[in-house]
Amino acid sequence: MSFTIALTATGGGLSAATVTLLKQSRRHEVRVLALNAGPLPVAGRLADAYAQVPRGDDPAYVAEVVKVLTREQVDLLLPCSDEEALALARARDAVEATGTRLACADAATLELVSDKPRCFTWLREQGFEVPDWKLCSTAEELEAAYEHFGRRSFAAKPARGRGNRGVYIVRDDMIGVRASVSGRELHMDGETFFRDHATKLPNLLPILVCERLEEPCYDIDVLSWQGKVLRTVPRRRLNPEGMPFLGNVIELDARLHALAGRLAEALGLSWLYDFDVMTRADGTPVVIEVNPRPSGSMAASVAAGLPLLDDLISVAKGEALPDWPHLQSATILPMTSLVVLP
Repeated sequence: MSFTIALTATGGGLSAATVTLLKQSRRHEVRVLALNAGPLPVAGRLADAYAQVPRGDDPAYVAEVVKVLTREQVDLLLPCSDEEALALARARDAVEATGTRLACADAATLELVSDKPRCFTWLREQGFEVPDWKLCSTAEELEAAYEHFGRRSFAAKPARGRGNRGVYIVRDDMIGVRASVSGRELHMDGETFFRDHATKLPNLLPILVCERLEEPCYDIDVLSWQGKVLRTVPRRRLNPEGMPFLGNVIELDARLHALAGRLAEALGLSWLYDFDVMTRADGTPVVIEVNPRPSGSMAASVAAGLPLLDDLISVAKGEALPDWPHLQSATILPMTSLVVLP
């Protein structure tokens, strides 16, 4: 009997790979339903079924998703964007009344990890390494934060922003300004920042100003159940920003596995998530993000032979997990390919 899994936000760059890998499962007969707010994506064409739904922050989103889940008789719903995970977690009763299990934590936990200042405070109280940071609600607080970090090396972003959108990275090891690969980050020296950019930030308050961390940068895929870690896959980003996806190296660093385990246990997490980690100059791993959903590049781990998605389905079915393949260092690179559909 087939198992129907629904994925949201399937317009992302690696969503088509995720759908393909799910359908290639050797352990489960999988039927994939792709959901997306935009036009029909490639992932939707490759899935067994597709539905266009409103955006996750649209008041009509949950009701429309519930209709689709009922019609398609979905077994498991995996939210793949922050907004959708939050909206669905807040409406868990309505979602699961359809007979579909919702693969994300409770709303209170997702709200905690999605509020960066609150999350950093909580993480520090729990003994985790987080960036030194200042939340600035006024222009005066913003200026004080610049002074705190010596006006030479820090990161600044809107506190209500998500991911690495609208981030200024002030560096003491470069001159001029350089955009990141995706253009979401601007890197520059302090003089350039204060001359050309600093006056824009008071209009975006509140602003989070943090210490500037360094490479390597990691995504850690974490599958857990009731706080017990089942699988962890640390992936070093070949481009620190992570977007667009330019490749990963699977790392064997025991510190990263231990960090992921402690964090999942502290939060009591079940299902599949993505933890973002950067590094201090002395090599200390620092938690910069606890995402309320899996990584957009989780397909990289599966492509490397680590069956996170098969194991996710086994967890949903209540099955014992098989032995985990021996984890070894591997480099996963994207490539352009062509698919011919009838």
